Amino acid sequence: MRHKQRIIGLMSGTSLDGLDICCADFWHEHNVYNYDIIATQSLPYSSEIQDKIHRGFTQPKAYLTQLGVELSQLWSNAVNLFIRKHGLQGSIDAIGSHGQTIFHRPDLGYTVQVGDHLLMSYLTQLPIYAEFRQADIVLGGQGAPLVPIGDLLLFHTYDFCLNIGGFSNLSIKQHSEIIAYDICPANFVLNLLSQRIGTPYDKGGQQAQSGHLIPKLFHQLNQHPFFALSPPKSLGREWVEQYILSELKTDYNTHDLLHTYTEHIAYQIGKALPDNASGLVTGGGAFNHYLIQRIKTYSNSDLDCSHHQLIEFKEALVFGFIAYLKRNHKPNILSSVTGASKDHSAGVLFQVS
Repeated sequence: MRHKQRIIGLMSGTSLDGLDICCADFWHEHNVYNYDIIATQSLPYSSEIQDKIHRGFTQPKAYLTQLGVELSQLWSNAVNLFIRKHGLQGSIDAIGSHGQTIFHRPDLGYTVQVGDHLLMSYLTQLPIYAEFRQADIVLGGQGAPLVPIGDLLLFHTYDFCLNIGGFSNLSIKQHSEIIAYDICPANFVLNLLSQRIGTPYDKGGQQAQSGHLIPKLFHQLNQHPFFALSPPKSLGREWVEQYILSELKTDYNTHDLLHTYTEHIAYQIGKALPDNASGLVTGGGAFNHYLIQRIKTYSNSDLDCSHHQLIEFKEALVFGFIAYLKRNHKPNILSSVTGASKDHSAGVLFQVS
């Protein structure tokens, strides 16, 4: 008899658009991991919360501690309402929480995700698994990307999984292993550009499509040495500010900047995709029809953007799965992905009864 465990996964990403909540049953049967999504929901962040997170990048530790408390109260309230709304009282085994990334500098030996998970355990009365990245960095890894464990074990029918969120990242399956890495910044930059013209994001890529290519800028963006590095490799907000945003502080028309940066994303993704392969595309960028169209001009792979629930909630689903693996003492971080010295079971259990 299969033994299901019901886990809620929480994801608050670098695009800062909100909190994704995914409740799913996970089980292991005949050497295969399975999942069944029970309910999903998104909590959009107010402009005030977005601003507080943005300001966290330049504030002292006391500010980050308070921000973690405030976000944890917000997340806990959202989870409690979610549980009541979907009639899940008494059925949840645990929560897997990514926290909110503020700093990610594996080259300097640290990564910081804020969130008071002891407080969350108290407010939800559930065990919380969190802080998944730190142990990997201690073991010499990048601490990212983490989602490929789900790509390998949950999405069996695809050759690769492409996520286009704040950053674009790719998981490529090779036999029973997987190689994964960050490709380039994506919605993190596109959203900042869209906000210059008064919209939170470029819906469907319509604003980018109306612009024109800036050849010199397109060339400059593609010349950065990061794109020639072999994996494992990962990106953070700091890299974007240093190498990308500085290139975009120009007098160019914003629509032309959107067009050029969208083309840059498409080029980098298209170059990275394996030939004649099938892939699952998730993340907000999967809804950017113009971007997907441009990626297809640089690649001959088959891109599946049809699973809307997975597009929106795959990362939350996988952080629930990562918690499930930790709860069952199974490896949830892959050294072939992060560059750590070994596969390992990462995460810390926070529980207040």
